[in-house]
Amino acid sequence: MRTKKRLAGVAFLCLSLFLLGSCATTDPDQPYQEVKANIKDRTGQELSWQRSKEARRQMATRVQEMLQNGLTLNEAVAIGLANNRRIQGLYQELGVAQAGVVQAQLLDNPHFGFAYLGSPSDLYKIELEAVFNIMSLFLMPLRQALAEAQMEQTRCRISKMVLGQIFAVQRAYITLQAHQQAFKLLRRVLMSSEAAYEMAERMRSAGNITKLELLSRRSLLEEDRLALSSASLAVTQSRERMNSLMGLWGEDVVWHLPENLPPLPEEVLDKEHLERRAIEASLDIALAKSELKVAARELGITNVTSIIPEFNVGAAFEREEDDTWLGGPAFGLQVPIFDPGHAKRSRANAIVAQRWESIWALAVEVRAEVRQTIRRLNVMREQAHYYEHSFLPLRKAMTHQAQRRYNGMFLGVFELLMIKRMEIEASVGYVNTLKNYWLAHSDMTEILSGRLPIKPADSTMIMPVSSGNAADGGH
Repeated sequence: MRTKKRLAGVAFLCLSLFLLGSCATTDPDQPYQEVKANIKDRTGQELSWQRSKEARRQMATRVQEMLQNGLTLNEAVAIGLANNRRIQGLYQELGVAQAGVVQAQLLDNPHFGFAYLGSPSDLYKIELEAVFNIMSLFLMPLRQALAEAQMEQTRCRISKMVLGQIFAVQRAYITLQAHQQAFKLLRRVLMSSEAAYEMAERMRSAGNITKLELLSRRSLLEEDRLALSSASLAVTQSRERMNSLMGLWGEDVVWHLPENLPPLPEEVLDKEHLERRAIEASLDIALAKSELKVAARELGITNVTSIIPEFNVGAAFEREEDDTWLGGPAFGLQVPIFDPGHAKRSRANAIVAQRWESIWALAVEVRAEVRQTIRRLNVMREQAHYYEHSFLPLRKAMTHQAQRRYNGMFLGVFELLMIKRMEIEASVGYVNTLKNYWLAHSDMTEILSGRLPIKPADSTMIMPVSSGNAADGGH
């Protein structure tokens, strides 16, 4: 009688746990809303997850509206978040993690066995067995804790990847603007070289310059044509990078944005306690901590399952040859004789230790990246100010004076064109410096938003302009 009551109690407990688990939902909307709020707090950007055809249709209409006029930076980021199918597919990982949370709340399914034992004398026996791995009941809290830690890890990873998308679009936008601006300047350089070469041809026909001087002008012209061709390719590559990040194709790739980079901002970034702010906001460190938590939860499960891998409890029934039924409890225990679990526990402990070390390493890397980016910002700002207030005005003054001397016939046309070329070359250098400043500014904003940039921003010259000092001429 007591045995029946105990079996009934176990059955009732199993049924209760089954009903409790069946009440859980696999809808990933709640974790998505948490990610959305997190990104909103860090960047001010709104996420949009189109989970239906109607939502995708409405977003497509919205994207078309934003592409009609000049594409602003915020619009480009919004399109990159809502229209990039890789980002949209990323949110499905929340559904995978949410399903894992629900699965952790369910018990293992019971095992049922049936055997029919016949004989030539028409006698037979029937054996029935139903067992349940009771270890899954004791492991349920540990598995739930592990699934919740994995959900937290997924939220951190997705937030980090969304941040990466936001700032990748920002950097691509800045780079495209810089390449467009440089292309316009290099086109002016080419026009100047073409004018100089035409003048050199006429002067060579009149016998006023040597053939070497004419060939030198021709060489300079071809060099500028190559430079402009490379600049055109850079613009195309930058546009296609933007198209890829925004998920655009077909007729949607026909869009434009302001050609010139914005000037230096008046306000200077507040550098007070930047290292501490970056550490507190770091999603890289938060992700490492969640990985540590996952490893610790897995260690807890490993410590239990390596000692008692499986413990089955149930009931067994047998029909004897005289039609008598015998029944009673059944037990099954897996004994860790050949594999005592030392290797599994050692591996789990090593993973926990590794995750702990990585947190400290990331903290050092974040601090170093902050200091390096501050230095880049300061240098690029100083150089941009130097271009604005000293170097560019100096080159413009030189061009103005050269024009006056040319008008007074004290300076040859080649010297005038070369000085004008130097002014344009300085403008290209300014564009390059301004681009590097805004890229460094984007990197710092990304760090303070919680993510280390994947790689340092490109600090090379956009497109060097040849000096063209050969054959200055004295005419």
